[in-house]
Amino acid sequence: MMDRELYVRSNRRKDMEEMVDIHTWRLDEKTLKSTIGKNLVLLSNSKEATAGVISLKPKQRVPEKGFSSHDAVEICLLLKGTVVLNTEHNRKIAVEGDMAYIPRSTPHFTLNESAEEEAKIFWVLAPAVKLQD
Repeated sequence: MMDRELYVRSNRRKDMEEMVDIHTWRLDEKTLKSTIGKNLVLLSNSKEATAGVISLKPKQRVPEKGFSSHDAVEICLLLKGTVVLNTEHNRKIAVEGDMAYIPRSTPHFTLNESAEEEAKIFWVLAPAVKLQD
């Protein structure tokens, strides 16, 4: 198994260019806890995809206002909790274990409606997209 530290912490372009086969890395509980309220980008120097994990605090909305839209399809897997996925014309509730597909350039936002429980989402954007901080 590949050491997660190589891609999560250093995320060096040279390391990504050397990825010519299947690689794996493990997200430990300490790393996942560090994502509370924010994004942890796991894969960002690839041309094929951008991927990461986000943990939403209770009642947190991402983005805080308006909608997010990417020049990529987005696939999400809800790892923990319940969230509401919203577009301009649709609202879907996703629970732990659900996957969601958001078409390219679709304005959307995600809301953790729980007053007590955080939600964790693994997400992939394809093709790769440079995210704003």
